[in-house]
Amino acid sequence: MNSNELIIQLLKKQGIKQDSNVVELYLGKHGLTSINSLGRFRQLQRLWLNGNCLRSLIDNDIKQSFLKNNHRITELHLQCNELSSVAGCLSHLRYLQVLMLQKNQLVNLNAVLHEISPLHALRVLNLFDNPVAHESGYRLLVIHSLPSVALLDREAVTSNERKRSKAIHEPEREAVEATVAFWRRADPTSINRPPVYPTDHTIHQVGGIKPTRQLRMPTRVPPSCVTQQSIGHVSHRARNVVCKGPPPPRKT
Repeated sequence: MNSNELIIQLLKKQGIKQDSNVVELYLGKHGLTSINSLGRFRQLQRLWLNGNCLRSLIDNDIKQSFLKNNHRITELHLQCNELSSVAGCLSHLRYLQVLMLQKNQLVNLNAVLHEISPLHALRVLNLFDNPVAHESGYRLLVIHSLPSVALLDREAVTSNERKRSKAIHEPEREAVEATVAFWRRADPTSINRPPVYPTDHTIHQVGGIKPTRQLRMPTRVPPSCVTQQSIGHVSHRARNVVCKGPPPPRKT
């Protein structure tokens, strides 16, 4: 039995006559190896294809994803199949919130993340029991690539994991954000404020020290004048200054 025959049987059993009334389909555990296009179910929101033998999400008749026209899907259950790639099949599902891909044969983590990273509504993702889940740094890379995901492989994504993933995969941005956060905590009025030097008045107020006489630079002595005593030891009584020049004439 192919997928079309199975769908006809299910719709007849449920009494559904119009394709526009189909909002969910359960096609799980029927041993299906391929799926024909589901494009006629434009209102489809929840789809179960788990437990089959699917190796690809491509409809061989149209050579495109059988989900190409199912833009309203919010839940997609593809676990327990034989999928090795999802390239070109999921990135258009912008309303997708739950994606089950565990227990498949997905082997290229970067290719998988490239395909599902545009899914900004995605909240729940399972990739465990795939070869990609054993790649080095797997969990932090997925968290970094899919910031909207809150539950990954049945474990809640923590704020600490988000910080670690950003530090590893965006080290320069992390450093800039840390610098910005520091300046936000600093007093904005202190930036570019000129330095304030203490005065005698402020010293007297703060330390209780009596302000001293203001120091002044010594007056420069003219080079043509020297004291009677040596410059190294000036007597307290020596006050006469002798100016160099011709001696006064003697009295006769």
